Amino acid sequence: MATVDVEDESILASIFKDSFPDKWRDNPDFAAYLSELSSYGVEKLTREPERLAEERAQILQQTRELAFSNYKTFIRTADCTKEIYRDFGRVEGSVSRLLDKLPSFGEKCRSVERLRAFGCGINSPSACLLHCTVMTCLCHSLNFILVETREYSDKHC
Repeated sequence: MATVDVEDESILASIFKDSFPDKWRDNPDFAAYLSELSSYGVEKLTREPERLAEERAQILQQTRELAFSNYKTFIRTADCTKEIYRDFGRVEGSVSRLLDKLPSFGEKCRSVERLRAFGCGINSPSACLLHCTVMTCLCHSLNFILVETREYSDKHC
């Protein structure tokens, strides 16, 4: 890590004055570059702007080539991100609907348990059986929604 000593800094400050922001002064790369520039001869200093322009052009060309060669990957990534965002919206909607149904589901499950524990309270055995069957189907369908949501989340998240 190169540092600019006080004498070099005062010389550079007098030459450049307001040419660069104060926050650059603390940057070790900037300090190293200024030290390197101060060691150049006149001939090398006169070629430095041209060298920097060539380096900039080379970096821009490499950036273009990189962007071009990875364009398909970029498009696929953007499409996947869009699908994931849409899928998260679906999952969020499903979870919201599930959370809305949970209180009534819990109450209905407790009702089924009470009916099983104390008998249906319905005079007809067939009506009791029908009621228990309906309640069991309801519990089964809500359990299915829970499992389906979990599998969807595992698969897409």
